Amino acid sequence: MDRAAPVLLRGRLACTAALIDVLVREPNVFADTSGVRYYDLLEEAIARAGARKVLYGSDGPYLHPAPELAKILALGLAPEDRDLVLAGNVLRLTGPARKAGRHVTPSISRRNTAWV
Repeated sequence: MDRAAPVLLRGRLACTAALIDVLVREPNVFADTSGVRYYDLLEEAIARAGARKVLYGSDGPYLHPAPELAKILALGLAPEDRDLVLAGNVLRLTGPARKAGRHVTPSISRRNTAWV
């Protein structure tokens, strides 16, 4: 049986009570932390879905990475959970593509056109 492709719900869009329910229920759904304004929703997402379902996101260059990182550190996670959120999850999810040597060459990125 094929695994379903991972689905990433973007930060401020993902951290609502209803979408946390989806995060808990669906094994291939993940969320990032970028732009989440309500700290308690991050706590709830990790408490209910687990650190393996949440990825650090900075939404750079639009948001500065320092406060986004501070939110993760302020959660007071166990070191292994903190490491999953900060890097382990993205490495796990991208592992098959990295091992296969696949890469995506982006066309004109949002960052390159944001200030035009």
